[in-house]
Amino acid sequence: MRAQLREAGIRVVQTPYPAPNANAYAERFVRSIKEECLHRVIPFRERHLRRTIAAYVEHYHRERNHQGIENELIEGAPATSLELEQFLEDLRSFSR
Repeated sequence: MRAQLREAGIRVVQTPYPAPNANAYAERFVRSIKEECLHRVIPFRERHLRRTIAAYVEHYHRERNHQGIENELIEGAPATSLELEQFLEDLRSFSR
């Protein structure tokens, strides 16, 4: 498994065993992407899954407010309704 991660360019960072909160941010992201994205999509192939995840990460960083930073956006400005419609249309087209 670690060899596959290295080949993909992913660096493994181990958290200290006695510090359960050391990976709280990663666990929160995993929970968010599962609940808000992956549980709602049935990917047809790897490319579809990767595009869906990329679209969610874009949304996560640019359009989704975060309680940890006083409900502010990480970067960017709120999306307009036209941008949201385009985002939804893009997600619909992934499943075609």
